[in-house]
Amino acid sequence: MIWLDPGEHASSVKPYVWDAYMYLSVYNAWAAALISLAGRKAKSQGFSWSAQNREPEQSGVKYDETAGLLRVAASGSVMLVGTRGQIPQTFARTILETRYAGGFPFHLRHGGKMLCPPPARVPIDDVLDHPGLASWVPVFRHKGELFALSEFDDCKVEVDESEVLKVSLVGSPLGSSGPGRDGFFRRALDAADWRFLNHRLARRALFFRARLHGLTVRVDLVIDLPRLEFVRTVKLLNQCSDAVDFLNPGGHAYLQSAKPSARAWVLRKAGASDLDGDLTLDQGEFSAVPLPSVMSGAYGSCLPSMRLQSGVIIHKLSLSWEHQ
Repeated sequence: MIWLDPGEHASSVKPYVWDAYMYLSVYNAWAAALISLAGRKAKSQGFSWSAQNREPEQSGVKYDETAGLLRVAASGSVMLVGTRGQIPQTFARTILETRYAGGFPFHLRHGGKMLCPPPARVPIDDVLDHPGLASWVPVFRHKGELFALSEFDDCKVEVDESEVLKVSLVGSPLGSSGPGRDGFFRRALDAADWRFLNHRLARRALFFRARLHGLTVRVDLVIDLPRLEFVRTVKLLNQCSDAVDFLNPGGHAYLQSAKPSARAWVLRKAGASDLDGDLTLDQGEFSAVPLPSVMSGAYGSCLPSMRLQSGVIIHKLSLSWEHQ
């Protein structure tokens, strides 16, 4: 299975291929079984893998509110969006888990060509050094701990008359690292939990993650798929008494082979009591870092980290892809 990596293999330019746990024998066994089963089914049913036999994409919007998954298709393009986010399978104190997060597209395809890489698992220490690795998921540092806006409490989806899809989400960042993640006792306990308790303690920790109550965030997504345009506005209401650092404002992911045109605005209004009001404009420059993705040329990008002021701070990101 390791050699089925659809991207390049590990190198100094692309140090990541599969996630580390994919090298475990159990995952290779499952992959071998699925590939064997698919081959037999294809042979017995006379199925051809040719792209010419693919069924045409069904246009429209499909939304599974319970799962928090949204599919929108139009004009030969398909986008899959995580809305409210899902609880991860387990809690890793040294890993930032973004694969279950909501508030961004995790799949975008146009005319059979991929335009956006999926999210991944990233070591927290790497995220602290290179915040762009968090890609779409807003991450914050508060009192030395990492918080991620991965799940939302409220979600609203609507389609206007021009078939533009709008998604509104509200939530607060959740703790990603947990206390004492670097101590010897914690590492020994995590190892014992994995070896003898089948991750029971880690799964239980998911329901007791710290919440950054003083920071309320609203994420608004505007998707115009026929135009291949995507706009995400992140509105932060900061009422924390202690310092909060926003590590990856304007964070997103892209493929080098289909790099979008990106524009970003940082809008501030200190002292506001809600998420609306007059705005001023400030611009910054993006930095990019290779993502731990099996897709070739996947990058995470963001603006420089910033210390949040009290009141409202708004970040707006606009992405557009060329039709090919």
